[in-house]
Amino acid sequence: MTDTTFRHEPSHSQPLVDAHHHFWALDGQVAYPWLEESPVENFFLGDYAAICRPFVAADLKRLVPEGFRLVGSVHCEAEAARSQALEETRWITRQQATHALPSAHVGWAAFGTDECAAQLDAQRESPLFRGVRAKPVTAATPRTRQSVVAPAAVCRIRAGARD
Repeated sequence: MTDTTFRHEPSHSQPLVDAHHHFWALDGQVAYPWLEESPVENFFLGDYAAICRPFVAADLKRLVPEGFRLVGSVHCEAEAARSQALEETRWITRQQATHALPSAHVGWAAFGTDECAAQLDAQRESPLFRGVRAKPVTAATPRTRQSVVAPAAVCRIRAGARD
């Protein structure tokens, strides 16, 4: 008897770029207090206990749907301890060298401080660095709202634009 079951095998898969994701190893190389310490109660985005585990390139690759192939991705800073923002960028750069992901990185700098320009110059040492993720208003509740000064008014990249 002949098998007449039709199985659709695409001749090619659809290219996919993940434009915003986060990686963290939680192995001590970069500290993520919000993931490694007790979860924040009443967090404004809800209960995040399920993501308090490592998430790296292999995990992202496993999430790619059938029929797609991941051709690139953009890592956005993942709230590392602020003193380790540059180390997070360096770690991400090493991940790309090993796992071919991410394709680009959006880091963090302390807008509104005297250290901002030097932090950006240091971030730019990574060939993956493309910009800064700034969340100008954050709050667990309206009473705890904090805001920062507009980034363009307080911080300049001294080294000039990337070619």
